Amino acid sequence: MQVARTGPGKAASGGISFARYPPSISERLLGLRRLFIKSVTELEGVGELTKTLKWGEPAYLTTKPRSGSTIRFGWNVSDPDQYARYFNRNARLVD
Repeated sequence: MQVARTGPGKAASGGISFARYPPSISERLLGLRRLFIKSVTELEGVGELTKTLKWGEPAYLTTKPRSGSTIRFGWNVSDPDQYARYFNRNARLVD
């Protein structure tokens, strides 16, 4: 599966937007990203992923209409041991 880049993150390579996080968090987020992309490639009907930045954080969405919603990865200095994957709470992630 290819991941295209759009918007402000367009010039960034795959891991550049994760480089602003502390090394231990960046490593975990990149692992979560790999798992996410691997999972998406195994699904039928999702289509190509587009990488962009939302609120300054790496985000991925499908280019195929009605085949998924945006998933965003992030970290916050106020909770330095935590990292997150954000998605629309109304999204159906599992059948």
